[in-house]
Amino acid sequence: MNEVWIVGYIILAGIQLIELFLLYKLINYVKQLSNRSFSNGNRDVVISELEVGSKISFYEELPEIGRKKNVPTIIIFFSPNCSYCKNIIPQFNEIEISPDLNLLTLSSDGDPNSISVYSESLKENNIPFIVSNDMVQSLKVKAFPTYFIVDNNGKLVEKGIVKDLSQFAKYGIKKKQALA
Repeated sequence: MNEVWIVGYIILAGIQLIELFLLYKLINYVKQLSNRSFSNGNRDVVISELEVGSKISFYEELPEIGRKKNVPTIIIFFSPNCSYCKNIIPQFNEIEISPDLNLLTLSSDGDPNSISVYSESLKENNIPFIVSNDMVQSLKVKAFPTYFIVDNNGKLVEKGIVKDLSQFAKYGIKKKQALA
C-alpha cells in the first residue's frame, strides 16, 4: 500500500515539474516578446518591409501634388480604422510647418465617411492628403500611423511609428504660437 502512495507522489511531483517548466517557458516567451524593439524604441511591429535607403517609387510624381523640390518630405500613413490615428489628427491644427519641409499624408482607404475626419483637418492646413491603397501597398506599410522621412532624392532615410507630431520638431514641425 505504501508503494502505491510513493508512486502517486512521484507522479504528482513529475506533473508539477512539467507545469513549472511550461510556466517558465511561457514567462520567457512573454519577456522575449516585450523586449523586442526597433532601434527607435518601438515595440516589435513590422511597420514596413521597405528598407531604409530604398528609393520611393512614386517620389518624382509628388511635385504634382504640392511637393516643394529639394527639401525632405515626411509622409504620414493613416488608416480610417485606426483609433490612434484619429487621436493624432487634431494635432495637425496645432502645428506650423517649416518652408524647408514637405509634409503629406497617405490613407489606405478612400471611403468618404471614413476619411472625412482626416481630410477636413488636413485641408485647413494645406497638407496634401492622398488616398491610395496602391501607394500604401507599394511601400509595404503594415502598421498605422507610420511615418517615412524621405530625402530630396527620394530615398527613405527614416521610418517609424507616429507617437506625436512633436517628434518631428527637428525637421521643422512645431506647435503654433498662441496669439497674445
